[in-house]
Amino acid sequence: MRDLVRFLWIIVAFVLLVFIANNAIGQTLPPICQAPYLMTSTCKEACLICDINGFTGRNTSTVSGEEPPGFCTTTNHNMQWIGFMAGTEDLILEVDVFNCRGRSGLEMGIYEGIDCKNYRLVSNCDGDILPNTTVRLVMKEKLKVGQHYYFVMDGNQGDVCNYKVRVISGSTKVNPLANSGIITGPDTLCENSNGVYSVSNVIGAVKYEWKLNGTVLGYGQNVNFSTAKFGDYQLCVQASNACDIAPPECKTIRVNQRSFHSVDTSICQGNCVYLKDTTICNAGKYFITYQNFLGCDSLLEFTLTFRPAVSSTLTRSACVGDTIQIANQKYSSTGDYQQQYLNWQGCDSILYLSLNFIDPVHSPIAETICQGDTIRIGNDNYFNEGKFQQNLSSWQGCDSILDITIDFFKIAPQNISRTVCIGDTIVIGSKKYFQSGNYAQVFDSFNGCDSVVNINLNFIVCNIGGVSSFSNLKCNQDKSGSLNFSVDSGTPPFTYRIEKNPLILISNGQIQNLYETVTLQGLDAGHYEIYIKDNFGNQKIIYQTITQPEILQSQVKLSDYNGYQISCSGSTDGRIDLNTQGGTKPYRFSWNNSSTDSILMNLASGEYIVTILDANDCPIELQVNLLEPSPLNIRIKETNPTCTDSYAGKIVIENISGAVPPILYSLNNGKWDSVRVFSKLNSGIYNFTFQDKNKCPFQYSVILSDPAKIKISQEEDHVIELGDSIDIDIDYVGMPESVKWVPELYLKCNDCVTNNAKPNEDIRYSVIFESIDGCLDSINFIIRILKNRDVWPPNVFSPNNDGINDFFTLFGTKQIKQINSMMIYSRWGELLYHNTKIQANNPYIGWNGIYKGHLLSPGVYTWIADVEFLDGYIQTVSGDITLIR
Repeated sequence: MRDLVRFLWIIVAFVLLVFIANNAIGQTLPPICQAPYLMTSTCKEACLICDINGFTGRNTSTVSGEEPPGFCTTTNHNMQWIGFMAGTEDLILEVDVFNCRGRSGLEMGIYEGIDCKNYRLVSNCDGDILPNTTVRLVMKEKLKVGQHYYFVMDGNQGDVCNYKVRVISGSTKVNPLANSGIITGPDTLCENSNGVYSVSNVIGAVKYEWKLNGTVLGYGQNVNFSTAKFGDYQLCVQASNACDIAPPECKTIRVNQRSFHSVDTSICQGNCVYLKDTTICNAGKYFITYQNFLGCDSLLEFTLTFRPAVSSTLTRSACVGDTIQIANQKYSSTGDYQQQYLNWQGCDSILYLSLNFIDPVHSPIAETICQGDTIRIGNDNYFNEGKFQQNLSSWQGCDSILDITIDFFKIAPQNISRTVCIGDTIVIGSKKYFQSGNYAQVFDSFNGCDSVVNINLNFIVCNIGGVSSFSNLKCNQDKSGSLNFSVDSGTPPFTYRIEKNPLILISNGQIQNLYETVTLQGLDAGHYEIYIKDNFGNQKIIYQTITQPEILQSQVKLSDYNGYQISCSGSTDGRIDLNTQGGTKPYRFSWNNSSTDSILMNLASGEYIVTILDANDCPIELQVNLLEPSPLNIRIKETNPTCTDSYAGKIVIENISGAVPPILYSLNNGKWDSVRVFSKLNSGIYNFTFQDKNKCPFQYSVILSDPAKIKISQEEDHVIELGDSIDIDIDYVGMPESVKWVPELYLKCNDCVTNNAKPNEDIRYSVIFESIDGCLDSINFIIRILKNRDVWPPNVFSPNNDGINDFFTLFGTKQIKQINSMMIYSRWGELLYHNTKIQANNPYIGWNGIYKGHLLSPGVYTWIADVEFLDGYIQTVSGDITLIR
């Protein structure tokens, strides 16, 4: 009864899911499989197993079926499909393949194929799964929990096999969907607005269906809801997958109304109205959107008009310093003003004012008189210099000011100084003077005022005499020149100025006494002029020339080896020649390598510094760099002979740098050449000689070696009986780095030289040895299995507990694994005995002639048994057995 209820629930779920799949917008979910679970030839026919773990079957289809793209086969034989769901993101399946008709086995992989389109291989695809082996299918990407995928297989070369699927890691069973998630989105909306609603992710769900008031609104985890009518709405979402449907999750949404209002108002010109976030300063009609008490956008129609403003004009005058007051405002300066006041409507009105403040009238008077005189202006007398004012009244009644300026004629005393040579006479005005001294004379000026002249006279000696000496420069431009001079006649004090070449001022100063020597040092070479003057206009010029030797200089000649001063890297064949001129001979040389010669030879690369001194110890310093070529740098790539070709050696000169190009080279003392690739070489030592443009030699050796090889002796084919094993010892010459047996089936190990094999069927082994250098050698041999399917049933047994023939069982060779099933029937067809997994060849187990606790009577009974051999082959045998007592 329980099985019947379960079957009816499966039918109901199947019908419901088929209905949902056929009416869904988006992906179509495959139907749930009904027992017995069978694979189909195409994706669209395939059903879905809610848990593929333990799924077993046999690919007996004779239809070629649908082959998805990228499937690991060359020929489509009997392609099969079945669906399953991912219960976890990571999944590993193992599939056992056994009881095959042939020896080719199966091919299989896992595919995604939503709506049986756009197939995508999501696991490895194995196209060579041999009989009695297990393949592991590992997902190459994260699976979507609740999403369905397809297990796809084909018979390799049309082979037909049993298979069993096991989940090794992860799960293909999705837990029941307990809910449809949580809806998020606004609880209220306004008319003509849009709301976005989402549902939280439900693990295992692949489909979300939204309904509004029972009508399908959309699919997916997000949906938009928009309506123009206010009221209450119910929004529901329901999550599902191919195996389950969750109860719906619902949310009530209130849609609120919008509002409309109209307002008219009037304000004074220039004022503004503030409505919400809007400032309105111009008359007109405005439409303003705002939120009503329900939070919905509403519309306000607002009309604004202005009340007119009133203006008037007023003109007034006043004297500067007075004040004009209008209302409560005082004014004291000329200008145009505006004064606001409120009219009868309460709006601002404007009074335009034009005010003029009259400045005082100024009348200037200027007079000039002799110092000591008096002048009368108006009612006042003036006898001092200065500026004065008298206040009067103008015709407008405002102040009138008389500005008076009194100046004296400027008759400054005149001073006359004269220097006269002793023995001469000077006449000033009507008087003659012939002695030194100070005098005063009074004269009349042009304006009738007195003028005084002060006279200073100095009688002097007028002729100046002088002498000079000099010393020239020791070194060119070293400013070691000097100049001496003195005055031996004239009237001190004297001033002097020394110019060079001329117009370049070198020095100036004073000489207080005769025979006082002036010395100048640190002078350059050139022509000098010495100007000597007294205080009376007398002058003496002395000319002098200071010389210097020629510039001390030296020309350097260096050795030249094609642009370098040293021929080869590390050589000592450099040379420096100096040719020195100028200065004062003889010359002395001092090098930083302690040499004192003008010629240096046998030099290495480096920096050489020399100091040259002439007879006056005038120095020059020279710095010379001797350059050598960089060392020859060679990058050579060598390739050794290979495992299969003893003359596959190769030497490639990949890069040559340094030294002096061009570079030539010789292999094993052969001809000079520029070839860079040497091929078809066997093992050995190869000596290269390199030579650059300066004939600098360089040696380089390359060693090519043969790879380590290995040789395996051929192994003969073997024949053993099913259930037996065989030891195999491989003979070889060399040192194997690795050993590999292919295939790895039925072996003790897969990397041993000596191995043990116990196959259940004929098998060909390949043994591959690899040396340390990657050289391979391999052999192939076959182990053939002799299979004896003989089963020996006894025809009589005597269950009398004497220890002999007390049980009925089956006997045969050691190739029998077990008796899977054995049944004993009476001659009327009644089942008397049934047992499974019985050990064969054991006389102490089996049927003991008892049925339901009673000893059966002697007679003939019928038996049938399924015998399984070691290679998985099952043979059904039957016969009669006679029971005796």
